[in-house]
Amino acid sequence: MDNKNSRDATKAASFYSTFATLLINLLICIVFVELVARIYTGRPDQQQDVRTQLPYYANQAWSDQYWQEFGSIDRSYQPHTIWRRNEFRGRYINVGKDGLRATPQSDCASAEKTVFMFGGSAMWGEGAPDTRLYRVICCRRSNGTSKAVPVLLILLNPPGHPRKALLP
Repeated sequence: MDNKNSRDATKAASFYSTFATLLINLLICIVFVELVARIYTGRPDQQQDVRTQLPYYANQAWSDQYWQEFGSIDRSYQPHTIWRRNEFRGRYINVGKDGLRATPQSDCASAEKTVFMFGGSAMWGEGAPDTRLYRVICCRRSNGTSKAVPVLLILLNPPGHPRKALLP
């Protein structure tokens, strides 16, 4: 009986030893592949934004400086939003202390109307300078002039990275 228990214990030890060796080798392979991939592709924060290579941006004089500004805007943690852009002042992008993008032609002092706008990165204006935002276009008169209408525009869904989008 002791001999059978001894053989069973030896088999179990051999199985666990083999399993541990395979697991360690698998982990080493995963780490190696990850390191090679990082060396080959570079760190994500050092990669050029692929949007800068789109034909539309190649023909825009403001494009290079815009994407430099966009890449230099820091983000900070905000409750219920998780990440929001920090205050930033640039030639093409201006973000207020609240993390919301400035609307250049929105006249808050003499506003006759308040318009609430909802949206994500497109509504925030990702990829567009301040003068070409949807909100700015909405401020202009419909007769084609560039004169601002006294409207207060409030964007209620700036880009962020919510952890979960749960519906009741």
